[in-house]
Amino acid sequence: MIKLPFLNLRKNKNQSENFLAIYPEPFKVQVAYFEAANPPTDEVPQAQLISAVSKFMPEDSLFHAGDHFNQTLETTEAILDEMAQEYPDLPTQVIFGLSSDHCIDLMSIARLENQTKKRFTQEQVEELATQAQKNASFRAQDILATQKGDTDTDLELITSVDIFKKIDGAVTRDPIGLEGKELEFSWFGSFAEAPYLRYLQNLAKKLGLDILTVSSLSYSFYSSLQELDSNYRNCVVINLGTSLTEVSVAFGGGLVGSRFINMGLISILKQISAKLELHYEETERVLEKYREGTLDSSIAVEVQKIVRRFFVVWSQALNMVFSDFTGIKTFSSRVLLVGPGFDIPDLVELTSVEPWFKSIPFKAPPEFEKALASGKLTEVTDISGKSSKLSWTLPLSLAHVYFKLEEDA
Repeated sequence: MIKLPFLNLRKNKNQSENFLAIYPEPFKVQVAYFEAANPPTDEVPQAQLISAVSKFMPEDSLFHAGDHFNQTLETTEAILDEMAQEYPDLPTQVIFGLSSDHCIDLMSIARLENQTKKRFTQEQVEELATQAQKNASFRAQDILATQKGDTDTDLELITSVDIFKKIDGAVTRDPIGLEGKELEFSWFGSFAEAPYLRYLQNLAKKLGLDILTVSSLSYSFYSSLQELDSNYRNCVVINLGTSLTEVSVAFGGGLVGSRFINMGLISILKQISAKLELHYEETERVLEKYREGTLDSSIAVEVQKIVRRFFVVWSQALNMVFSDFTGIKTFSSRVLLVGPGFDIPDLVELTSVEPWFKSIPFKAPPEFEKALASGKLTEVTDISGKSSKLSWTLPLSLAHVYFKLEEDA
C-alpha cells in the first residue's frame, strides 16, 4: 500500500484561496479555475468559477490505443496554457475528481448488541467503527473484482464519513455512555485504485501542481446536493459521461454506492465520424450544432438515428447496472441526470419516457430531473457560463470538497 499525504483531507491555512479542479477522463480532460471566499459562518461558502475549459485527447487516442499518460499530460498542459493567456496567475493547488472506473463508493453498516440494556463504552464504539470500515474494504475489493475482473489491484481509502450512529433505532450524536441494547454504525468510504493515485501524482508533478486532495465525483456531487437540500436525501444519480455511464444510489442522507458501464458519449461521436466520414474535430462541431438545433436537416436526421440506436443498446445496459445493486429492495423515484450525454435533448427525453425502467423496482414511477450546476450547486457562482451545461455538473461539485478541507484545516 502506498501512502499519499494529500489524502488526509487537510488544507494548510496559509495556502491560497484559489484552486483548480481537474477531471481527467480516458478521452477528455476538464479543468475548472475557482476563486474561493469564506463568508460569515452562518452563510454558505462560495467558490466563484472563473474559467472552465475542456479538451478531447488527440484523435489517435480516441480511436486507437496509445500512450495515455502523455496524451493526458499534453491535453491538460494545453488547457492550462490557454487559461494562462487570460489569467496569468493560475493557482497551483488542485483537486482531482475520480469516476467509478477508478474509485469505489460504498456505505457500510455494522451492529453490536448487548445481552441486556447497558451503557456503551468508548472501546465498543471504536471497535464497531473499525468493523464497519473493514467490512467496506472487503466489499470494495469484491466490487472491483466483479466490475473489472481485477483481483490484484490495491485500493486506498480516500474519503471517510460517519453517516449516523443509532441506539435501539434512535439516532444519536455520541453513543458513548448512553444505555441501550443495540448500537448501529453507518459509515461511508471512497476507495481509489492505488496505481491510479500514483498516476495522478505523476501528472501533478509534471504539471507543477500541488494536490490538495482527490475525491469521488459521485461523492462530491451528492454531498453538496443533500447538505444544501434535504429533499435529495434519497435519490438516484445517472451520469452519462464521455467514456462511461455511472449510476449512484443514495438513501437516508448517505451514498449507498455507485456502479458503471463502459458506454458513453464517445460511442455516438465514433458512429457519427464513421457514418458522415468526418474528422473528429468536425464530428464534435456537428454534435454541438445538433444539440443546439442548428444542424442542416438532412445531416440532423442521420445524427438522430445514431442517437436513437445508441439509446436502445445503452438503456438495456443501464437496466443491468441497477441489477448490480444487490441488497437494495427499492430505488428512490427521484432521478437526477448529469453528464455530457444528457446535454443532448433526445437522450433526456428518451430516458424520461421510454419504458426501459419498468423492470427496475422504483418506489414510484421515476421522475427525471436535469441537475445543472447552476441550479443545484449553491456553493458555486459562475462568471463563465459553463454551469449551464450538464457536462460540468460533477467537476464543479469539487468546490464542495474544497470547503470540506477548509472545515478540517
